[in-house]
Amino acid sequence: MSYLTRAHAPALPFLAASLFLVAGCLEVQTPSCGDLICPADTVCAPAHGRCVLPAQVDGCAGRADGEPCTYLTETGICDLEVCFAFVCGNGHIEPPEVCDEGDTLDRDGCSADCRSDETCGNGIVDGRVGEQCDDGNRSSGDACQADCTLPRCGDGIVDPMEVCDDGNFDAGDGCSAACTSDETCGNGIIDVAAGEGCDDGNTEPGDGCGAICVSEVCGNGIIDPGDEDRGLRDEVCDDGNTISGDGCNASCLSDETCGNGFIDVEIGEQCDDGNARSHDGCSSQCTIELPFFQQIVDNRPDRRKQVAVYDPSRDRMVVLGGEGPLGEPSPQAILFQDGFTWFVSGPSPRIGQAAAWDASAGRIVIFGGQEPELVRPMDPPPSLSAPLDGVWVMEGERFVPLATAPGGPSGRWFAAMAYHPDVDGVVVFGGEDLDGMSDETWVLSGATWRRLDIPGPPARARHAMVYDSARRRLVMTGGQDAAGDPLRDTWAFDGSAWSNLGVDVPNPPGGMAYDANRDRVVAFGGVERRSSDIVSEFDGTTWTSAVAPLEGRWGFGIAFDARAGEVFVHQGARRPLGPPFPDIWAYDGTWRELTFANRPPARRAGALDWDGRTRRAFLFGGESPATAEQLHDGWLYDQAGFRRLDPLTAGPTEGRVGDVVFDSIRGLLVVTVVHEGDFQTWELDGRRWRRIDTASAPSATSSFSMAFDARRGVLVLFGGNTGGPPSGETWEYDGRDWTRVMGPGPSPRARPGFVFDEERGVCVLFGGSAGMRMELDDTWEYDGAWREVTPDPAGPAPRSGDNLVFDSARRTVVLHGGEPRALTDTWEFDGVRWRRVRHPVSPEPRALPSVTFDRDRDALLMTHGSPNDDTWELRYVSDTPDEICGNDEDDDGDGLEDCADPDCEDRGCAPGGEVCRSGTCECAFATETHCADGHDDDCDGQVDCDDPDCAADAWCTAEADCGDGLDDDDDGRTDCGDPGCAGIGACEVHEQTCGDGVDNDGDGLVDCEDGDCFERTCAVIE
Repeated sequence: MSYLTRAHAPALPFLAASLFLVAGCLEVQTPSCGDLICPADTVCAPAHGRCVLPAQVDGCAGRADGEPCTYLTETGICDLEVCFAFVCGNGHIEPPEVCDEGDTLDRDGCSADCRSDETCGNGIVDGRVGEQCDDGNRSSGDACQADCTLPRCGDGIVDPMEVCDDGNFDAGDGCSAACTSDETCGNGIIDVAAGEGCDDGNTEPGDGCGAICVSEVCGNGIIDPGDEDRGLRDEVCDDGNTISGDGCNASCLSDETCGNGFIDVEIGEQCDDGNARSHDGCSSQCTIELPFFQQIVDNRPDRRKQVAVYDPSRDRMVVLGGEGPLGEPSPQAILFQDGFTWFVSGPSPRIGQAAAWDASAGRIVIFGGQEPELVRPMDPPPSLSAPLDGVWVMEGERFVPLATAPGGPSGRWFAAMAYHPDVDGVVVFGGEDLDGMSDETWVLSGATWRRLDIPGPPARARHAMVYDSARRRLVMTGGQDAAGDPLRDTWAFDGSAWSNLGVDVPNPPGGMAYDANRDRVVAFGGVERRSSDIVSEFDGTTWTSAVAPLEGRWGFGIAFDARAGEVFVHQGARRPLGPPFPDIWAYDGTWRELTFANRPPARRAGALDWDGRTRRAFLFGGESPATAEQLHDGWLYDQAGFRRLDPLTAGPTEGRVGDVVFDSIRGLLVVTVVHEGDFQTWELDGRRWRRIDTASAPSATSSFSMAFDARRGVLVLFGGNTGGPPSGETWEYDGRDWTRVMGPGPSPRARPGFVFDEERGVCVLFGGSAGMRMELDDTWEYDGAWREVTPDPAGPAPRSGDNLVFDSARRTVVLHGGEPRALTDTWEFDGVRWRRVRHPVSPEPRALPSVTFDRDRDALLMTHGSPNDDTWELRYVSDTPDEICGNDEDDDGDGLEDCADPDCEDRGCAPGGEVCRSGTCECAFATETHCADGHDDDCDGQVDCDDPDCAADAWCTAEADCGDGLDDDDDGRTDCGDPGCAGIGACEVHEQTCGDGVDNDGDGLVDCEDGDCFERTCAVIE
């Protein structure tokens, strides 16, 4: 290798010139060489200023500078025609030296071999000065850095093959210790120090390595998505561990809340169907619910501390308030009529209220009282709560608060109230509040209170007061004074003043009634812990008494039944916390015990369906098993039991009732009746019957089945008997007319099971009778066209009977029982297969029962049949209690209250008719949708024709002439009998003129026949 490198090439011309001068010197043989005297065996090399051997000159003869040369035994390089040997350290820079410090030491600016000036970038690796490399430049990023060190991680320079270099060897700071990763997720390198557990070169979740490079496994603290290809489900939680019972289960697939669709066995869940509803097989606390048949019995508690009022406008007795055996409040009113009883929702639970029939307004009025408290026999007496001061009125079968004008009496309990015609309202006397007894006399007329500033009886409470219509005065006696001592004085009020009659009642009574038939005030029982069996009578001047044959009592209800001509006595108790008596008595001078039924008379093949607007089941018609008589009575059923329909217009009275179906689009019931071959279509709008005249009608005369297709808005009828072979016809009713649907369908049959499946939007038909006791077991679906379904495995045994319902809780079709063997089995159909429902208890076998689904109870409801007349319900039940909607409590313990609980959806949540919708308690309708049903549909406090929404309804509009004897507006009522005529001309809202021989209010009853005239003067006063 040449001593002179390319880095020294620019010096060669100078060297050449120097050698030229040396050559000139040699030619003149100058013995001296500058300041030097050359030895005899040397010659001067003036270009170099030194003496050299002749051989050195000879060695470069003909050679150019920089070429290798030799002389004697030395080798070197030619420089200005002189061959110089390589000698470092002589202090002279001799090619190919680049420096010569006169020594052979490193690290002094010249390397030990004089070939490097020990500067980085000279192309020579000077290891003694710390160079690791030298590539002849001062640039970094190539094979040798600018400071002549080898590229390495940690030098702060991003070298080839490096991804980063932050000048250190620390990991987790954005550059790995090997400088091979910028420690970002998705770069394909697992940076453990940066918290990565994996890195698959992307940040896509669901492939086993998550978006932040943590392995997608339960317990990593990250909610990871699933992977269908690997069969992994989405995680719903991840709390960083795999321990159950801490809000995230060991699989990370459940947040351990009931209703998430995951059965968390570790926290005690037995099931989880993905919702918070009960009665669908899995309760709202995720306990298994089993199907259970239970007979509905009269489990209404006996009462004490109640009041009784006779409603003459509807000829029924009403029992209000009171408490049960344990002091539990009774929030419902009991109605008694024609041997039957039923319940309706009353005002808020209370005892000690005053109540009376207000003949001037045609309503029952309730004032004051106290909320009862639940106590046990050994408990101390509860502290008194503040008395109630509101006024409620009963209109029809509903109780509403009365908005009274300011200035009424303070709240009080155990006051007395009675109607007096001369004050045009009711009179209230006495009572008690937290401050003591009252001796005030108040009058409530309409919605206005006024106090009568008149002297009267001493202050008292728990006294009795009635209206003596023969003497046109109120009679009051008994009660207790402030010290709790009984009072016996008797007082009268004539409408303007009180007078002391000067006679004492033999026994301070627990209640009184005026027997208008016998012209007697009848007092009975004891008062406030003083039970008595004494009955006393007052003829206007004298009290007489006797011992009654029934057990002594107090806290009972008593009122006079004007139609029956008897005093009605309801239950009561012997002791303050003793059990109430279950008996009910009538007294007209002699005593007799009364019995009341709480269910409809026996029947089979009654038409039954759920009325989705009033939220009650409706039972109509059927056949008496004993007489085969065709029945035409209507009954309503809810949690309070059965009650009779009180229609406003006449409905079907002849023929065989076919079926009843609720039209959920128009909000009314459609009833079909066949009489002597005439197929009749009736609609029931609340309490108003209307027959629809149709141009065409089905040919079946009985045993057909109907269902309402809510998706298409039509009622569908199929099959039935025709007097010959069964029918195979399909008909649809759109609210105006019947239309026969042609095309293939099921074979002819009678009484098939038929219902609309709301979950799948199709009508489902099962079985039926082909005649000659040939029962069928095929399954069909209909949505405008028929198609047969072939379940696998096989479904129920062949049968007939209108026995299919839709279970709105479990969202499936349910079949129960059937003919001809009076079956008692139960099945479910989901559109694909039938499944047998096993229940440990079944009702007794019966023929032709009535079946529907109670949506407020989430129960299959079955009633009557032959030979039975009882009622059963099939519910899925567990130990989880039911949610009561509207009491501000989480009754079923699922963490949700009232309307926030799915169990309450579409159920009543307030006494004004509000229902739960989408989690809030709101009115079910924006307007008064039906104007003759007795319901305040829009919850504005105005019912039917009193609501402006009904102003244009035919039922509420006045006749063109309210006295022409014609039904001008074709609503089924004429003149004063038309609700629109009330208050117009001679038409009175209530019968007020009770001696003119005219039916002034058009209800078909004249003067004293009309209950509105009860306790009113019946002679025309000039």
